[in-house]
Parts: sequence; C-alpha cells; structure tokens
Amino acid sequence: MKSLISILTIALLLSASCVNPARDGKNTKNGKEDSPVEVYKSGSQNNDTLLSKCSLDIILQIENDIDSLTIQKMRAFLTNFSKDCRNNVEFSEVSNEVLFIVIEKYPELFVTVMCDNNAEIECEEIYFQLSQPLHDLIRVDSIYNRMNQITRDCSHLDSIKKYLQIATENT
Repeated sequence: MKSLISILTIALLLSASCVNPARDGKNTKNGKEDSPVEVYKSGSQNNDTLLSKCSLDIILQIENDIDSLTIQKMRAFLTNFSKDCRNNVEFSEVSNEVLFIVIEKYPELFVTVMCDNNAEIECEEIYFQLSQPLHDLIRVDSIYNRMNQITRDCSHLDSIKKYLQIATENT
C-alpha cells in the first residue's frame, strides 16, 4: 500500500513539474483563458510569434472560421506547421486536410502570407504537405490550376506550384 502511495505521489509531482506556465493558454493581462489564435493576436506587433507549434486548437479554429479568414489567422495557421508535427498523426491528418481547404478557398491570401511572412513559416513543411494530400477527395488539380492563375513575383509561389504539381502526379 505504501508503494502505491509513493508511486502516486511521484506521478503527481512529475505531472505538476511538467506544466509550462508560458504555454498554458492564459492571457496574462486579464487572467482569462484565450484560444491559441486569440493569444497569438493579443501579442505585441513586434513579437508576432506563436506560443507553440502543432496546435490542433489553431487548426480547428481555422476550420471553424473558414468563411472569415484574415491575414492574421492565415499567418497563425501557417506558422503552426512544423516538421516536428509529423509524428502527431491526428494533427497531421487534420492540418493537411484543412490546409487544402484553406488553399482552395483563399489561394491569393495563402500566397500573400507565404511570400510576406516566410521567416515565420516553415515553408519546407508546407511544401511537404502540399506534395502529399492525405485525403482522396482533395481536388488538387483544381487548386493547382487556381495557383497557376496567380501572378506574383515570389519564389514561394513557384515552389507552391511545383509541389502541387507533384501532388497531381501522385493522385
């Protein structure tokens, strides 16, 4: 019985010590809990970085707000992608599907954010996702054709087209 109590005490101490107050989702100005995108938007203009990568909450909020995406929301969405997220199966599946939904609905906004905020975005991870749509019902041909209609002097646009072309060849 004493060993069980000891094990439970150690587990409690370990879980309490793993809490990261910097990432607890609370807005320190008012003490209220905010969604990850709201925490992102409440940051200063000079420090527009996300608190974390691989946040499924951000992906789901973007999916819920799909009819009213802004540059800030798109930036929060795209900066959420990371190579480190590939081992998170749930995040990978949902984020890949939402990425294609976002691109299909807002191709120009997607390109604008990719081109203007490339230091904040892991572009290579976005390209990887573009080349490997996980859902069979994603209309990659249609998205590729819409991207080809966008004219902008940005190397990222060329890369986006290249990786979408790879996806069309693989589907």
